[in-house]
Amino acid sequence: MEIRRDQAFYTEMLEPIKASRIRLAQVDDMLTDDELREVQSVNGALNWLAVSTRPDLSVACSEIAGTRTVAAIKRVNKAVAKAKHDKQLGLVHRKLDGKLELKAYTDASWANMPGLRSQQGCMVAITGPTTKRNDEDSSEGNLLHWKSSRIKRAVRSTFAAEALSALDGADTAVYMKEFLLAWKGPPA
Repeated sequence: MEIRRDQAFYTEMLEPIKASRIRLAQVDDMLTDDELREVQSVNGALNWLAVSTRPDLSVACSEIAGTRTVAAIKRVNKAVAKAKHDKQLGLVHRKLDGKLELKAYTDASWANMPGLRSQQGCMVAITGPTTKRNDEDSSEGNLLHWKSSRIKRAVRSTFAAEALSALDGADTAVYMKEFLLAWKGPPA
């Protein structure tokens, strides 16, 4: 598997936040200004990886951004450990043959984030022809877009969160389709 050289370099530069055991045990205490700056700095580095080539870190970055207590330090350190442990992970785009399709996948959860906020995710991929594998539809594809974010509206159920996520995913897929068609140019 190929990984971008700058991704591996950036992952090596990540360092966990140092804090005493006593401080880490005070998970409900508010962060000091210095601690908050450090959490935001390390989370920014993690977010760069999440946006560039590591979608698996996206939810952790969102959780950290919404936390202002000492629990954020523990979450940052856990995410740094994951990024370093799985530093070989990254996106690899392969050549696809046959008729290509654009597929969008969405998901959401209700009140799973700090402050009872809800989280949504969206992935858009360009895929090759669908085949049957072990009685299931399967296709190879390349991930073009991914996003994990808090839902901006107050939602009152999982269904409402899922509906908003699906709508956002559909909008993104339509945009990606139009972008790719414009990029390809008019038919010859």
